Amino acid sequence: MLRNAADGGSLRACGLYGWLLQRPLEAITFDMALAVQYLQRSVDGNDPPGILALAVSREGGKLVGLQRANPCDEDDAIFACEAEARQPDADPAVLVLLGMCYSDGYIVDQDVVRGASLFERASSQHFLLACSSLAYCYEFGEGVAVDKDKSRALNLEGANRGYVCVREL
Repeated sequence: MLRNAADGGSLRACGLYGWLLQRPLEAITFDMALAVQYLQRSVDGNDPPGILALAVSREGGKLVGLQRANPCDEDDAIFACEAEARQPDADPAVLVLLGMCYSDGYIVDQDVVRGASLFERASSQHFLLACSSLAYCYEFGEGVAVDKDKSRALNLEGANRGYVCVREL
């Protein structure tokens, strides 16, 4: 469905699909070359989540050759995604992207508490990458108190639903 929307011209779908192509999900086959193509379309269209996905990927050591021409666009992307995050029905993928930015200090000042709270909101919608990210927070006390049982439960939820990048169960 997401790929169909991306192929149909949705810039947001291009950015999110390009970002997910870099993740080890059972439902989506890892494909960095294809990820670059979809992210580039999203970024060229100035889609805020696509710009954040590019920034997170670049800062995380992925997509090294793909660059955004104007860093000011990343600030605009944060602003737009923050506006979406304030909505009660915010897209969980946008929440996770913002969470990664805050947790790791990409584009914004590092704020692990804000990152964990964004992962929590996306996890409540059963977004698998959010579950894994929140599990990491609980495992190592990043923005939340250490809680190995919560970490294990979140990782188990991800594993049971096909997310293969789970930490120690």
